[in-house]
Amino acid sequence: MKVASDCKAVVMLERIILAPLEFKRQFVRRLRWRVLVMKRKQKSKSYKLNETWTMWMCKSEVGPSHGNWETNLVQLEKLRTAEDFWELYRKLPKASELPANEHMFLFKRSVVPIWSDPENLDGCRITLKVERQVDNGQQCDVYWHELVAAALEGRFGWCDTYVNGVSVGSDANVLKLSIWVRAYNGVAIQWMIRLAASRFLGCNIADLTVHKDLSRNLSKW
Repeated sequence: MKVASDCKAVVMLERIILAPLEFKRQFVRRLRWRVLVMKRKQKSKSYKLNETWTMWMCKSEVGPSHGNWETNLVQLEKLRTAEDFWELYRKLPKASELPANEHMFLFKRSVVPIWSDPENLDGCRITLKVERQVDNGQQCDVYWHELVAAALEGRFGWCDTYVNGVSVGSDANVLKLSIWVRAYNGVAIQWMIRLAASRFLGCNIADLTVHKDLSRNLSKW
């Protein structure tokens, strides 16, 4: 079978060599087209994420408390590829467009964005507050874009396994961007996560404040 195949290839090559110039040009054009189609197919292949992520939203008519937080949570979609995420991301409101007391969350696997979830228990949130009016909200939009990209791409380095998710929420005239961190010992983990975030967000590390698990005293998020 292989010999017959090789013979066919030799015959085809001879025909191409002896063929008129116009035929050769057509052959080259068809070959280039096939290569282009193959490249496009390769580019269209989905980029699988290292983790399955879930996008959530929380809409509340009043400031969310521990009591009504879980009730108002809506799970939007589970995301397994980068294409899945960015397709959904384009449909969602920008961070600066969030009405007061509305929040968006991107969390690993099936971790629920509440303190009482076992993955969040005794953990913390690292938060950056941004005035809504700064650059007409563009600054916060950039921060949120960078934050979700960093979470998906694992830009927190060796501390990435401690990051459960990220969120953005609207509170009056302030937007809060947060990194949710699972339980850890000492301060090295939260310090390294704050350092990584300050670098890819381009903000001062001192502006990234730490808020511990509030489920014990049922305080506001």
